[in-house]
Amino acid sequence: MYILKRIAAAALSALMCFSTVSYAKSNDYINYNIDKRREMLYEEDFRVFAENAAEYSVYYGAKFEPRSGVIIGTPENRRYDGIENGIDTHYDWFVPSGEITNDKVAREETAEKQSDHTRLVGWNWNFKSQTPVDMSLYENYIKNYIDNLAARGEDILLIFGKEMNIDDNFLDEQVFIDCFRYVADYAHTKENIAMVWAPNDTGGLDTRLADFWPGDEYVDWVGCSLYSMPYFTGDKNSDDGANMSFIMGEYANPVMRAKVIHEFMAENNIQKPVMITEGGIGYETPEGESYTNWALQQLRKYYGEMVRVYPEFKCIVSFNNYVADGDYYRYDMGNDPVLLENMRYLTQDPIYITDYPKNAPISYTEVFDGIDFYDKIKLSAYGYLPKNQYMTVKYIIDGEPVHETPYPPYHYETYDTAEGNHRLRVEFYDNGALVKALEYDFGFKRSGTAPLC
Repeated sequence: MYILKRIAAAALSALMCFSTVSYAKSNDYINYNIDKRREMLYEEDFRVFAENAAEYSVYYGAKFEPRSGVIIGTPENRRYDGIENGIDTHYDWFVPSGEITNDKVAREETAEKQSDHTRLVGWNWNFKSQTPVDMSLYENYIKNYIDNLAARGEDILLIFGKEMNIDDNFLDEQVFIDCFRYVADYAHTKENIAMVWAPNDTGGLDTRLADFWPGDEYVDWVGCSLYSMPYFTGDKNSDDGANMSFIMGEYANPVMRAKVIHEFMAENNIQKPVMITEGGIGYETPEGESYTNWALQQLRKYYGEMVRVYPEFKCIVSFNNYVADGDYYRYDMGNDPVLLENMRYLTQDPIYITDYPKNAPISYTEVFDGIDFYDKIKLSAYGYLPKNQYMTVKYIIDGEPVHETPYPPYHYETYDTAEGNHRLRVEFYDNGALVKALEYDFGFKRSGTAPLC
C-alpha cells in the first residue's frame, strides 16, 4: 500500500495530465465525476437505527459471507494489541515476465491441509501496460499459486489487481478485465477460494468503476481501499475542489467514501457483500504533526456509523501500518494510545466478528414509524451535513429528554420504558443549532405479554 502513489495518481488525474488519445474521454469523466461527487457530498442525511435480531441482517449468500455481522482484521503481522482478528491479510505481487512463463515454471503437486481460519490475500498487479496480456503464457505459475493457496485449508478471499482504477496500475480497463477473469475462472474451481474485486474507493477522476467491472459471475465480494485523510496530498493549503473531489479536508468522512462504492453498486444492481480490503485514519504527518483529535472523530464514524448506514459492508481490514517512504500520514493507529483505546471500545460492538466463522448475534436496522420494541430499546443515529465533522444528538421520549451525546454512533439504551405506545423524537444539533428532527411512534412491551394493539 503506497498512499503516495495513490494520491499522486489522483492528482495527475485532477490536473488532467493525459495522453492525447485518452484526453477527450478523461476530460468527460473528470467533469462527470466532479459533478457527481459534489452532488453526493452536499446531500444531507439523517437516520436512526435500532439494535435488532441477527435474522434481519443484509445477506447475499456469497461464499464466506457471514450471515450477520462484520469480520474485522489486519495484515497478519500488524494486529492491534487487545483486539482479536477475524481475518488476516497477506500481500503478494503478480509480475508478468519471462521468469514465470510456462517454459520456466512447471506445474506442481500440492498437499491439502485443514484449517478453520480465513485469510485475505492481496495478489497485487505490478505491470503497467495498455496492450493485451496473454495470461495463458503464465498458466503454470498462476495455477500453482492458486493451488498452493487452496492447499492451506483456510477460507481464502483472493483479491487480484487491487486498486485497478488509479492510473499507475492498469492503463486499459479491458486488460484488467481479461486478466481478472482468467484468474477467477481457475480460482472458482477451488471450494475454499472466493474472488474479490477491489478498486480504490474514490479512484482517479479520469476513470469510471463500471468500466472495470468483470461481470457478476467472476466476483464473489466487492472490496475497496478506504482511507480517511486530513488533507489532499498532505497539503493544508489544498483548494476546496481537490479536497471535495477526493473527500478530504472539510469533506473528510469515511462514510461518504463508502457511499461512492454503495452508489456504484446500487446504480448497477450489484448484489454482493462489500469488504474494506485495507483502510485506516491518517493521524500524524511524517514530521510528527498530530491529528489524533481529528482522527478520533473519523474513527468513530469509520467503526461506529459505516456498518449501520451501509450494512452490505461485511468485513473491515485495517492497514495499521506506516510506510515511511510513501505515505503523507501515519496509519499505524495501534501505536497511538488514544486511537488504540477507542479501537478497542468501538470493536466491542457485538456487530463485529473476531472469531471466524462465527456470526454476530445482532443487526442494525433503521427505525420506522410504528416500530415495536421488546424488553429494551437500543438506539443509535447517523447525521451528515456538508463540511461538518461534529454533531450532537438528543433523544426525547414522550416529550422528556432522556439522553444527549456528541459521540458517533450516538448510542442510547433503556430497559425502563413503560409498556404501551410512545413517541420518540431524535434531534440533531450543529454547534448548538437544531438542524434536523426525526419523530416516530413506537410500542414497548415485555416478553410474554399480549401484542400491542
